[in-house]
Amino acid sequence: MRHLPPLAPLSPQWPPAQGQLEIFTNDPLRPRATLTVVGRASGPHLRFNPREVLDLDSGLPPVGELTITSDGSDPASLTRVKVTDQDFSVTGFPPLPTTLAPGATLTISVTYNGTGPGRHIAYLELEHDGRARETVVLQAST
Repeated sequence: MRHLPPLAPLSPQWPPAQGQLEIFTNDPLRPRATLTVVGRASGPHLRFNPREVLDLDSGLPPVGELTITSDGSDPASLTRVKVTDQDFSVTGFPPLPTTLAPGATLTISVTYNGTGPGRHIAYLELEHDGRARETVVLQAST
């Protein structure tokens, strides 16, 4: 069995993606090996928190926060932001285009300003140089 030397640690101040890789073999002395895999996206990449759906709180008006983190190896340039329903407003974006350095975060606020009762859904679409378009679902209940 060939052993690889450990990888040199990365120095950025944000946590990289991490997971476990399990290898099953027919070796009776070592039927399973578990490896920790650590890495980050090569080039520009954005990570969203929450990841896919932002549920606004039940306040009047309903609001929520979305955190965008540049977690790739290169800066990410945000070029366009669009909300598909005018009853939702977004604040906290700097003038576009803007660049997020690796490890940088941007927190934006989303508010639902509509007056109709019920569940309301819109899409926040972001365009950047790491991927053509990212979409986060916005939902509010009134």
